[in-house]
Amino acid sequence: MNRQRAEDMLVATSRAMQETVAAARQIAQGREPVLVDGETGAGRRLLARFLHEQSPRDRQPVVYVRCDTLTVDATDRILFGDPACGAAGILEQLGDGTL
Repeated sequence: MNRQRAEDMLVATSRAMQETVAAARQIAQGREPVLVDGETGAGRRLLARFLHEQSPRDRQPVVYVRCDTLTVDATDRILFGDPACGAAGILEQLGDGTL
């Protein structure tokens, strides 16, 4: 399956968007956590995918989580697992991937 890269889908005609893309390229090279936030339809998932594809972890798996739809307890279980039933969380399953 040949999936189109996020870079090819980004439309960066405005100066602000060009600066955002340039900043994202630099940020993707680091190891610091990045939270992508924005309004519905703003392209958060596309930007997150772009960050992943530009990073040294681009060959590792990527998982997207919509934090706005989760409770604190659900977020904990999803990220860290549920010791009561022995389920691993996304962070453990991803290894060197991107969340």
